[in-house]
Amino acid sequence: MQTLGRLYAQQGRYGESEPLFAQAVDILSHAAGEEQLETLAAKIELADLRILERRYGQAEGMLSQILPVMGKSFPDRWTRYNCQSLLGAALAGQKKFADVEPLLVSGYEGMQQRTATINFGNLRYLRRAAEEIAHLHETAGGSGR
Repeated sequence: MQTLGRLYAQQGRYGESEPLFAQAVDILSHAAGEEQLETLAAKIELADLRILERRYGQAEGMLSQILPVMGKSFPDRWTRYNCQSLLGAALAGQKKFADVEPLLVSGYEGMQQRTATINFGNLRYLRRAAEEIAHLHETAGGSGR
């Protein structure tokens, strides 16, 4: 389900992708539990899709709830830092620049330090984190304001 959702998202077919991610989150929440890594990772993917759809407020809400759980339960996983970077991207999309730069930079650096643990298909998140930092510097002068 998630693989097909990713494929649709890569093709820009967000309307077909979102129900698959939402269903995966629902299934994992019931089967594994709300705070299990697999469930949190699926929620992060759904939030990422919402960023791609420019639904930044919804993504921010999701990621703001997920990040504390990731920090507590999985503090050294690359997915925690990806969540942090995506939260920065969601805030930047809403032009809430005050807290964006630390989230993006820390998220990127955390993923960079854990590159060996990121599977090939997920390296796109590391590239995207770098692109978000570059975009922030172009649009907000790099000061986060």
